[in-house]
Amino acid sequence: MRARYEALIRAAYNHLHKDDSFDDLKRRARFSKEDKGLLSLWMRVAARRAEQSGPDSRRAHHPLAA
Repeated sequence: MRARYEALIRAAYNHLHKDDSFDDLKRRARFSKEDKGLLSLWMRVAARRAEQSGPDSRRAHHPLAA
């Protein structure tokens, strides 16, 4: 699941952060609470995108889904 989430956001992160890379953020997150928080935010974005990605998404199985 984590690999799928990372695939959903890697290009967007790299596009928005020209002087950085998603892989560098992941490495820094092991040592920096600020980067860990930033990575966590991006992973939440990925989870949201996965929910909205279509019929094979987890949304249909979410307990709060309508």
